Parts: sequence; C-alpha cells; structure tokens
Amino acid sequence: MKRSLWIWLPVLLLAVVLVLLAGRDFGASSSTLSRDTGGWLAARRYLEARGAEIHLLDRPLGGRPQEETSTDDPLSGVLVLAFPWQQAIGAGQIDALGEHLRAGNTLVLAYSGEQLEVREARVLEALTLEAAEVRPPPPMQPFRWWAYHRESWLLEPSIDGAESIRVAAFRRAPTAPESAEVLYRDAEGRPLVFAYPLHRGKVVVFPSGVLSNAWIGEAGNADFLESLLEWLGKEWTFDEYHHGLAVAAVEASKTKFAWDLFVTHLALIYLLGVISLGRRFGPAWRERPAAAGSTASFLRQLGALHHKLGHHARASELLVERARALDPDLPVPDAPEQRASGKKHFLEIARRVSHAQRRKSL
Repeated sequence: MKRSLWIWLPVLLLAVVLVLLAGRDFGASSSTLSRDTGGWLAARRYLEARGAEIHLLDRPLGGRPQEETSTDDPLSGVLVLAFPWQQAIGAGQIDALGEHLRAGNTLVLAYSGEQLEVREARVLEALTLEAAEVRPPPPMQPFRWWAYHRESWLLEPSIDGAESIRVAAFRRAPTAPESAEVLYRDAEGRPLVFAYPLHRGKVVVFPSGVLSNAWIGEAGNADFLESLLEWLGKEWTFDEYHHGLAVAAVEASKTKFAWDLFVTHLALIYLLGVISLGRRFGPAWRERPAAAGSTASFLRQLGALHHKLGHHARASELLVERARALDPDLPVPDAPEQRASGKKHFLEIARRVSHAQRRKSL
C-alpha cells in the first residue's frame, strides 16, 4: 500500500465513524421518548391513540413541579417504572413509592431482566421483591454466544382467552410473592408476569422488553398492553426523570449547538494532527551503517579513506615492495607501472601481483 493511503486511512475511518454517530438516534432503553429497539415510544403512542391520559414525570419521585411547563400532577393513577434507568434514586423517592401505593394507586414495574444493578435492586427491595437467576450466563464460544443473545421466549398466559407474548430471553427476574396473581409463565412454568397487592395499592410486574419497540408488534404483546389499559385505567404516568428527562434539560438543549461546535473543533484538531504526523519532516535521513568490529570492515574503511585522499601511486609502490619482501623471486610489475597513478592502474597492479602469487603457490 502506498504511503499516501496509510496517511489518509485514519482520516477516512474517523469520517465514517462521525457519519455513523451523526445518523444514530441515541435513546434510553425503556424510555417512552426513545425510538431505539429498547425504547417504549410505540407503546406510549398506542396508549395515547386509545384515549389514555399520559403524563411524563420530569422530576424526582415525590417532588413538586419546578416550572410552569411541568404540568404533571402529583403521583396518581398508574405509575410506570421501566428499567434500566440512567439516573440514581434517593431515599426520599423510595418513600414516595410507598406513599403512592398507600394511596391505593397502581405501580407498574417493568424489570430489565439483565444483571441486577443498584438502582433496580433498591426499587425491588422497596417493593418486597427478590431477583433470581432464570437463565445461565452466556457461553464463551462465538456461535453459541450469538445464538444465546438472539434467543426469545414465548410466555404462556394463565388466563383463558389471552394470547401468548414473546420477549427476548433474559437472565434475572423477580420472584413472585405467595399472594401474587400469576398472569404469564415461561416454558418451565416460572411466573414472569404477575400482580400482587402491596399496602393499599397494587403492583404489576413484567419484563420491560414486552412493550419495547422491537417486540410491541407481536400480536400477543399488543393485546397485553390493551388488557393493561382496560384493567388499570386510562391515567398513566411514566417516570422519565430516571431516563434523563428533566425541566433543566429544556434550557440545556439550547446550548447543543455550542457543544456540537466544540466536538467539531476537537475532530478537526485530531485530523490535522494525523495529517501532520503522516507527512515527512524534511528530507529523508540515511544513517550510515554502524561500523562492525571485524578486521575486514576496518580494512574497507581504511581503503575508502586512502581512495578519497588519492594515494593510488604510493599504494602501488608499497604493494610491490611488500610482495618482493615476502618472495624475492616473485615476478612483479616493473618500476614504471609501479608508479602509475589512478584507481584503474592500482587495481591492475594488484591483479598482477595476486596472479603471480597464485601461480607461484601452485
């Protein structure tokens, strides 16, 4: 590959990544504002189309509206907590859940089904629920791992006339209390969708993937949402505060352009840095080979020095003298040829001396 291609390859890769990020809709899972596969936007629009009164909670549980734009009433009717969350929950909000149930209201808990985190664990504890493993950990083999994450379950209803619902397989689920009314079970008979009384209210529990955008299109899943609407009433409040929605976010969104401009500047600086590092700093530098410690290398360097200084005539004369000192009878060139100057004549005399020495040795 040419050097220019290596220079521009990181630039092209970064450009592709920026295009993909710009076209992606980053939504929070289980949020009624999210268009992602794990979002609940389709479920909220279905309820609105069926005449339900929908409120989006943009403040902590039990908190009061901070602005006039927040028109949600205090918690009443059906309160929906869909996991996973993106915000933490405080002790005061845990108490607000108890107050909501003691007022005789309904709480819908859509559990994530994944590895239990602190936020979800605190809510389960407040609702007197415990989570248990319903599926082994994923395998290490690539093909089995892929099949593991693509697996889906068909949950059978415990009520006559209801259709089965389908959901992506998950690892953990709350254990149904003894007083719970089981609504759906998996193939092994474990209750994964149930309802039970708590304080003076009622808690309905099911996996959040049932009403996600990816699975709401299943016939049984849509019927399940319709049955919840008829059973629980038409006043629904979705907790969006713990998915990142807040009144302060309205003002913060006005600075989105400044943030985008800042990110663009960082990307431009990175591209210029890559281009600068990819270009050569001045002409190519050829380092001289390090001299080795052998005699041959020393003699080559010594000969190169004599050649540079033009010692060819004197070298020819010394060559003949040294050869006669070793063997007086050795036939060597005569005196005029000994004093010949130039590299060509020196090499010719050296060739004749070497040839004479070889013949004498035979």
